Amino acid sequence: YYRLNANCRCVPAEQMEGCALPDTALELDAWQARLAGAVSSTPSSSSIGSGVDAGQDRDRRLGRQLHVAAAERQVVALIELSRSVGLLDFSTVEFGAGRGTLTDGIHAASAAKHAVRVLVDRDRARGGTCQYTDDSRFMEGFALRLRIDIRNLWLPGLPELQGCRMVGVGKHVCGCATDYALRCLCSTSELPGQSEALPPPESEEEAALVLKTFSRAARKELARRLGGENFAPLSLREQVRLLRSTEPPHVAGVVIALCCHHRCTWESYCNPEWLEVHAVPVADFHLICRMSMWAASHPAGSLGASRQSLGRSCKHFLDAGRRDYLARHGFNAAIVEYCSREETQENRALVATRAQE
Repeated sequence: YYRLNANCRCVPAEQMEGCALPDTALELDAWQARLAGAVSSTPSSSSIGSGVDAGQDRDRRLGRQLHVAAAERQVVALIELSRSVGLLDFSTVEFGAGRGTLTDGIHAASAAKHAVRVLVDRDRARGGTCQYTDDSRFMEGFALRLRIDIRNLWLPGLPELQGCRMVGVGKHVCGCATDYALRCLCSTSELPGQSEALPPPESEEEAALVLKTFSRAARKELARRLGGENFAPLSLREQVRLLRSTEPPHVAGVVIALCCHHRCTWESYCNPEWLEVHAVPVADFHLICRMSMWAASHPAGSLGASRQSLGRSCKHFLDAGRRDYLARHGFNAAIVEYCSREETQENRALVATRAQE
């Protein structure tokens, strides 16, 4: 499941020095009009759009739950959002999982108690039961935890997910991590150079050598799925055939709470075609990311309100590109407010379901 830079374009951007932020009302208005025009040109996703209004009702219900921390209420809101679009009872991969509280909540609320749960985070789980382990892959309760950068994660290579219907989830997945996650979820087919049909081994001896190229976890997962009584009599050649033909995971949808757009990068952004269509070069992209900070920083001065409005438009522009990226990969996608702004300034989530489902 480790593929170096599997979810990154690896096209380094030039270092942009001296890109000045707009500081006059005329410049702010020009940027606002430019970004608003781009966002308004994006087709909406009617099949999910109805979930936006429901968010306010959820907020009122959640507000009545006394003595519950805001972060916990946000988790409950994301679970209810997943339920409302029919994505609750699938296996899950939580990106930027941290302690895995979102996965814990989903597992408790879901009827699919045998679903696969995967926690992905490049750092140790803060406060988790295995926070001091040096292993990059280990079980943590009912969930499999992977210590890996999302940019290097290739889901078809994870034996526990092979053949599973799954959903990518995340609570406040920062900046470029969201773009890596979307690329990861939309790249569940073989990478270039890996899809060519390989000739079957001609002998058991050759098959034994080929089997050494598969991870022990992949072979154990195959044995578990087939059952010991069915796996034991298989020839080595047949094991190779089954391992090569294993079905990749099927991504049924996405529920990711968005944040920290100022940490997006040119190299990571998932939809460079979107930037090209709207004539956004590297310098302007860097400015858009920087200006997005204004959305939550409450800028002071006579132009403070205009800056804050422009900051939100910058976030909307970057998120519209992400929605367009998912649409081009066969999803119905929408940006919804899953909780009130009083709960968190970062109250928008990217939700997507397969168009044919």
